[in-house]
Amino acid sequence: MFKRARSKDQIEQRKNEIIRAMDLLYEKKELSQIYLKDVADKCSISRSAIYSYYKNKEEILIDSLNLHYANLNKQFKTLLNKKSLSKEELIEKLTKIFIDHKVILKLMSSNLVDIEKRTTLDKLIEIKEEFKTFQTNFYLLLEKNFNIDEDQGKNIFLGLVTSMYGFYPLSNPTKLQIKAMQKTGCYFNTDLNITVKNSLTLLFRNLNYKIFVKLK
Repeated sequence: MFKRARSKDQIEQRKNEIIRAMDLLYEKKELSQIYLKDVADKCSISRSAIYSYYKNKEEILIDSLNLHYANLNKQFKTLLNKKSLSKEELIEKLTKIFIDHKVILKLMSSNLVDIEKRTTLDKLIEIKEEFKTFQTNFYLLLEKNFNIDEDQGKNIFLGLVTSMYGFYPLSNPTKLQIKAMQKTGCYFNTDLNITVKNSLTLLFRNLNYKIFVKLK
């Protein structure tokens, strides 16, 4: 029997269950194909109970986006606490992080503007704070491993964000798009891992390693 969450921890746990259910659905379907009933069925919570936590599916995705950025930033912090990495090692690590948070990439390419229009200022500020932390952590990673100045770091970050908008659609063409590209001989790739890795390789191509001198 369903029991309504009452404590702050219970409410947070219930929200996380709803977010996980939405993530699973969103990985396979477009937002327009997802209904709150689908989310309810996925997490064994009644649709009416979901309304106790979220007014609509866009609100769930806003919390999902915020949670993914928070977890992404934790992974960046872990990298910052490790020894210096080679360019190839850093690209591999970052590729895995972005693949882990595919929801961010899909949202950026498909639904970000719409869901941000339907949220509150407080929620939007939460997301932008996590995004700012992401920006800072990314720059610190570059600064730790390569000889760059602040302007270079900003330009590389802008290049990264621009690429992030294209990661998902480039590697997830529709059946109709694939058919059209095959008939016209266009190059396409359906491997998100390759898309992300190649983009990061291009972004980092001109970076020079820091030289560390051991003191005797």
